[in-house]
Amino acid sequence: MEDDVKVDETPEKDVAPIFSFIDILKISSNVGEYRKWLKEYHKIEDDSQIFDGYKFFIDVCVRGFINSIIYGTSLDLEEDFTFFRARFVGVELEDIPNTCEKTIFIKNVWNLTKTIRKANGWEEITEAVKGADKLFFVFDVIFERAISSTRELNKKDALKISTIFNTHIFLNDTNRGVPHVYLLTPILKSSASEEYLEKVYVGYVYTLQYLWFVLLEKDNFEKSSLKDLHKAHDVYSKEAKEQIESQAGIPVSEEEIKKEFVTERKVKIREHECEIELVKELSDEDIKKLEAEKERLSKLKNWFALDMFFGKINEEIIEPLESRVGTISVFNPLLKSSDKINKSLISEFLRSDGLKDPKYLEATNDKNLIKKKLDYLFLWYVVNVLDAQKLTIFNGVPAFISTLIGNVELSRIFGNGEKVFVLRFKHPVTGVPGCDYSYGILNQAFGSFGFTDYSGWLIFFDCATDYSHGQAEVFIEKFLEEGKIEIKEYVVVKRRFKEYLAEKSTASVFGEIKHMTPDGVYTELSISEIQRKVEDFTGNAKGKFFEYLFYNWLAEKKHVRCKNIRCDYYLNKEEIDVLAEAEDKVYIFECKVNLHIEKIDEIKKQIENKVKAANQQFSKERIIPYLVVFSQIQNVHREKFEDAGIHVCSPFENKIKNWRKKDSRDAIFRILGSKFSLEMKT
Repeated sequence: MEDDVKVDETPEKDVAPIFSFIDILKISSNVGEYRKWLKEYHKIEDDSQIFDGYKFFIDVCVRGFINSIIYGTSLDLEEDFTFFRARFVGVELEDIPNTCEKTIFIKNVWNLTKTIRKANGWEEITEAVKGADKLFFVFDVIFERAISSTRELNKKDALKISTIFNTHIFLNDTNRGVPHVYLLTPILKSSASEEYLEKVYVGYVYTLQYLWFVLLEKDNFEKSSLKDLHKAHDVYSKEAKEQIESQAGIPVSEEEIKKEFVTERKVKIREHECEIELVKELSDEDIKKLEAEKERLSKLKNWFALDMFFGKINEEIIEPLESRVGTISVFNPLLKSSDKINKSLISEFLRSDGLKDPKYLEATNDKNLIKKKLDYLFLWYVVNVLDAQKLTIFNGVPAFISTLIGNVELSRIFGNGEKVFVLRFKHPVTGVPGCDYSYGILNQAFGSFGFTDYSGWLIFFDCATDYSHGQAEVFIEKFLEEGKIEIKEYVVVKRRFKEYLAEKSTASVFGEIKHMTPDGVYTELSISEIQRKVEDFTGNAKGKFFEYLFYNWLAEKKHVRCKNIRCDYYLNKEEIDVLAEAEDKVYIFECKVNLHIEKIDEIKKQIENKVKAANQQFSKERIIPYLVVFSQIQNVHREKFEDAGIHVCSPFENKIKNWRKKDSRDAIFRILGSKFSLEMKT
């Protein structure tokens, strides 16, 4: 940035989630102390019925730690586009190739804790948890050398408070019938059926209570409602039943509606003046579905009851803590990494030897593995096919060359340094030497406002042979030497490839409609043009919606202590999405639903201009610029902003996933088009 732009040039990386889950795991994995507490505090002599739930609790916390690694940047783990796409789509961990540090680190941690998940009985799990000691040791060293507190607290106290905060958010929130953090790692296989969750509830709640007992210490624990946490299923049985009926969609009777809206509110309805169907009559099929859903949710009743403690914990513990140490949030973390963390400290977890790559990377004739291999090569994007079949010329190699040159040139124009992805498919020809060829190019395509990603592969199917692909290869070699493209090759039987494309292709024909105007003239309406205009409108609406959403979230949650928060605020002709004034600093928030590579330089420039405008208005305050992105962005793009002194909050969707307002939260995900589901897959 230019010299006259005052910003906080060292954006802090929040490390609290990572070290909070390490702290939680260290406390809860002390099997001996936990069983001693069960015996002495609860007088439980036979703890065999608690074991499965205890093991589930440890599994949940390991997932929480991995989730903090997936979305965190504090360890500076390399994250490539393959992992980014796999994480976004929700590809299972075992099907993600070992192509970057983040994948390797996560797989090593997951494998390290495998014996815990496989343990049968207290004796086995006591030995199994010892395997996690090497993980604890590594992060103890990092904590000692590279982590500091952001407040007037020693860092051990800051860690304890962070652990309390994250225990509340991620482990006590069970309003979806399962611990909240369990749903945040779709790359990890889930075994949490309703029957399983019903079975493990008791052990989970006792382990969670033990964690609170240790964190709060006995005197404070016994003064809180948490002393009755293990009785949640009895204390809040009625409320849990009501929540089940609400989630199942069981309608109330017309009489109840009239009582609520007519009797209590004294609204007079004269039926001869208006006919209102207050309750839609349900079909037999509807009733069956409701009853089935109610039966399913009933198995989760205890978890809904446990969730009722969330508000009490917030009132009795979290709010008093924040009044003492200040607001705890992504914008005000309690812990930060003071220096760039030395990766040699985690080198053992960055070793790929001993890690298995997905089976589909091996040579195989298995149809399902070939399908997975193609999914990986296409980076789990959609495909669209140009079927040349060597019957026409223009949509074969010439079309491929033109598209390739166009993509390379677009990359140059935008100056983003991104390589164009190219695929070469060789199809062996039976009975003769040589192959037929297909090519693929990843076309980056976004809505006009950059809010939606329509990228996908254009496939030039069966467009050349060993004797006719020379011109295509000339350009491929040229751009490879110039470092402008990245190419992968795969040998696949043409029939298998065609079957895959037939299943995956989104190709369509003739995107036009003939329409007669009122004066009798026929005009052609382009479906793609209509779609583009709709996308432009919805994109603009989504962007404005997200600005107001963030403004309201910031004001409600009080994540920054400010005397004034404004939305759509103009400073010297610059429009600030959200501006928050504190005592000695001013926060500027630039809100984006998505971030696309061709917009990075433009957005950086916009933020710099807004900082300049803010400096003119607030000459004595420190200006702190933030880029807030709803979806996840790649680390390499995050760093471009952080290197310029711009803080980055991404993915903001995680903050909404943690929001307790279920109806509002679900509506937000529908409006902003997130692919994430907060409902449990069964």
